[in-house]
Amino acid sequence: MVLQQREGATVVKPNECTICLWPGTSAVDVQEAGDKMARNYKKEYANYQGQPEQIKRRSMRNKARRKLMKQGRVRKGDGKDVDHRNPIVRGGGNSASNLRVQTDNENRSFPRDRNAKMRRAYYS
Repeated sequence: MVLQQREGATVVKPNECTICLWPGTSAVDVQEAGDKMARNYKKEYANYQGQPEQIKRRSMRNKARRKLMKQGRVRKGDGKDVDHRNPIVRGGGNSASNLRVQTDNENRSFPRDRNAKMRRAYYS
């Protein structure tokens, strides 16, 4: 943990994350914040990513990407994602009519309703 003084504030860098402390904030608060920032990948895999259902979905996404790579529609590092028009979780598959190429920015955000769920009209 690196501490510096700058314009009346203390700058702390736990695990290379910069946190600015104003007077009245303690380094203990920063240490707790640093602990919360760390991800437990082993636990995450055991609880979610390692489940058979999630492994199957990930496999389908990887197959779809490889399929379009063979067709020359996407390349490694091109900033493009392979999108499923009808999402895998909603029963969509890897047929050619269900796949499309989108920029990563377009594919990773969806119109949401008030309950933060995907709007039905978007994926139908």
